Amino acid sequence: MLQSTLRLIGAFALLSLLTSASASVETLTQVLQNRGLTVSGQAIPNLDKPITSYETLEDERIFLIAYYVYDGSGWLREPLLVTRFDKLAQTWRSAEILRRDARAGPVDCFGSVTAIHSSVHGFYVGTHRNPSAGCTIVLTHDLAVRTTLYGWFLSVFGDGTVVYHNSQLHFAPTRYAEMSIYHPERSSRVKIYPMKPYQRIRTEHINKVRAVYSDENWCRIRNHHCDPERFDNHLTGRVEINGTTGALAFVIKFDNKAWQRPTQGIEAPEEFTEVAYVYRNVTQGPIEYREILLSDLKARFGDIPLRRVLEPAILVQIFSQ
Repeated sequence: MLQSTLRLIGAFALLSLLTSASASVETLTQVLQNRGLTVSGQAIPNLDKPITSYETLEDERIFLIAYYVYDGSGWLREPLLVTRFDKLAQTWRSAEILRRDARAGPVDCFGSVTAIHSSVHGFYVGTHRNPSAGCTIVLTHDLAVRTTLYGWFLSVFGDGTVVYHNSQLHFAPTRYAEMSIYHPERSSRVKIYPMKPYQRIRTEHINKVRAVYSDENWCRIRNHHCDPERFDNHLTGRVEINGTTGALAFVIKFDNKAWQRPTQGIEAPEEFTEVAYVYRNVTQGPIEYREILLSDLKARFGDIPLRRVLEPAILVQIFSQ
């Protein structure tokens, strides 16, 4: 009886949620008008249709919206639709993105639109897959699909070189950051973090984790990969870039809990080790990097914003060692 009651309550709650959601859905015309855009007489598809899971981008030159037509089913149906308004030319352009054109290798990248960014080469439409994974659909200015990146947009240089965070397995034993850059002119992708050869701080951390993962029985029971190079770490804060020096910097937190296991008799001095990574020659190559403890970076240069370490004088000092 209790289970039947709970199911009934759940059904009413779901019905209420769906009813509320459908009542709040706006048509494309309403969304555009709410942003002060005049659409009467314009050749724009789907003006009278409700839309869902959309995001917009707007600056002094353009307005862009990426969306799905809402059909009440709870599913996102192809195509993903993109409409652009050129404020200077006062012209509209629309395009349809089919599921087969929005794939990152074997990965289907259809999902709610989470963000839109722009550069000199076009637009970057972010879509959601799960809390640890997303895609970035790269469009030309004419809204043609150039490629799809399996990850989410972090930053972009003036020449269009994009920094993005690689997507991750959501239920993996460890969560480890990976970042790459995409060169649109060369259509190339290069992983920049972690980058081999590893430097001292990362190598020492891997060795400590390796000692813990040497217990094969522990690994087997927990279905753990026990790869010490895939230890828990994550990006914290912004990725800072400097177009003049072609440099970037970010901070990674190494999670020390793996080598704090009591059975190993090892204690970490703190929960996280904060490590700053500084790169140069990112846009032109060959890429070089340095890792330095965030505490050491502050001891040398003061408690300055991370973007300041990308200035020429400080970069020279960092790479002189």
